[in-house]
Amino acid sequence: GTDHGGRVGRPALRTLTNPDAGEGQVDRVTTLGWNTLEHLALFLGVPCAGARLTALNARFRPADLEQATARLRQRLLVVDATLLDLLPEGVGAPVEA
Repeated sequence: GTDHGGRVGRPALRTLTNPDAGEGQVDRVTTLGWNTLEHLALFLGVPCAGARLTALNARFRPADLEQATARLRQRLLVVDATLLDLLPEGVGAPVEA
């Protein structure tokens, strides 16, 4: 996979703070990523934008991730590119970073 580096966290935060982003009110964000500076930016920025952040464990099996994403009903799912293969088919839609 391709590592998007610093481009992962900032577009997600722009989506939260831009009412014209087409997402409507984003109040629930879920992240699946490694412990990077970009992931830390989400932990700091999402609550500051007024949304709730939930982190998924990268060690979950695909079936566990499917159950968790269905239960969480997130409005925005931010996933590290190296972990995209873990997501069940049909979960989320890719966004150009």
